[in-house]
Amino acid sequence: MTCLKRFRLLASLLAIGSLLTPRAAADDSESEFLIKVRASVDQPFTVFGRSPAPDHSKLYALAGIKAASTVETDTSSPLVIPVDEDALRAELKSVLSANGFRETAWGKAPDIVITVIYGRSQMRNPYADQSTEIAGNGMGFDSKVMSSTPEEMLRERQSPGYYERLQNADGEKLFMIITAWKYPGFNPTEKPKLEWRTTVFLDDPDRDLNLVAGKMLAAAGKYFDRKIEREEVAIPSTRVETPAPPK
Repeated sequence: MTCLKRFRLLASLLAIGSLLTPRAAADDSESEFLIKVRASVDQPFTVFGRSPAPDHSKLYALAGIKAASTVETDTSSPLVIPVDEDALRAELKSVLSANGFRETAWGKAPDIVITVIYGRSQMRNPYADQSTEIAGNGMGFDSKVMSSTPEEMLRERQSPGYYERLQNADGEKLFMIITAWKYPGFNPTEKPKLEWRTTVFLDDPDRDLNLVAGKMLAAAGKYFDRKIEREEVAIPSTRVETPAPPK
């Protein structure tokens, strides 16, 4: 191969590399991904069935953000990169503000207390386990309460894409669970009362939560204190606008 041909080959390889490099170096948050959300509210049983979903106060205090605990029976895995909880807190406050929630002033009692648990793990499969999302413990893993009739369950299984959604729901998730509790006041014996819970997650657990948390929270914020009637909703990240930080 002549020197001229070698030079042309090198120039071609460099040109191709310059086209590929920006894509390879692109921010993980810029590539499209699918955000999934589950949401439920407290609906106590009455003699006539479940009571209507109530409207809850939006005056809140943010109690804590922490990683999900790993126990012997849990399948939790470590995140690819540790989470900046201060940044996560700021993003959550922006989303809460954008959806009409107001943080209580220092020294004033809130009406609800919000907690956040994040992590990487398998979760309840709502297509196979008809538990209610609200029935679980603080971690968001639920006790079994049948909530669908056989006719409803048959209709669900006949819907397009049902089995694909069922299989995807069995995989490991990157998740955040946002829960609102009624402020217990100053009674130390009063048991915390769960008012609503919104779970947001990705089927791709290998993403950096620091880069995608803003989009995930913004997608979830539309469902704070709301009940999703079906198992979950899926939202492309490109359709989600992250709110500006509150002034």
